[in-house]
Amino acid sequence: MMSKVCVGYPSIGRALRIGEWKKLGRFDVHSDLLKPCMQVQWPVGTLIVTVWADDGTNYTTRVEDPRIQNMERMAVWDAVHHIPGRLVADFGIEEAAWHVGGPIWRERRIKEEFARRFDQPWHRLPGDWVPTCPR
Repeated sequence: MMSKVCVGYPSIGRALRIGEWKKLGRFDVHSDLLKPCMQVQWPVGTLIVTVWADDGTNYTTRVEDPRIQNMERMAVWDAVHHIPGRLVADFGIEEAAWHVGGPIWRERRIKEEFARRFDQPWHRLPGDWVPTCPR
């Protein structure tokens, strides 16, 4: 399994029609895709996040919790506009755009970069922000 992300259903048809995606046939769903998926809900302006499982169970933690760094931030991706950039960020040899999110560790870097580039109140980091370690 390469990636498990939430893609907006209408965008899949559009991606197929314009040739951005290719239909390779019909296959059974891989067993890894049937396993529960944990996603992180990260509200704006806080370091407190909620980790959700597919079965509806959840718990609250802080964004720098090492257990959640590779979990996916809750989002719906567009098949045409988001997925190609996301695949480059996850698997490409070339450098990806700095603003492509996904796992929590990458989302943390994006927030740090927004704070560095744009001096606006809505991009400022909370006072107890823990800087990202180099990966």
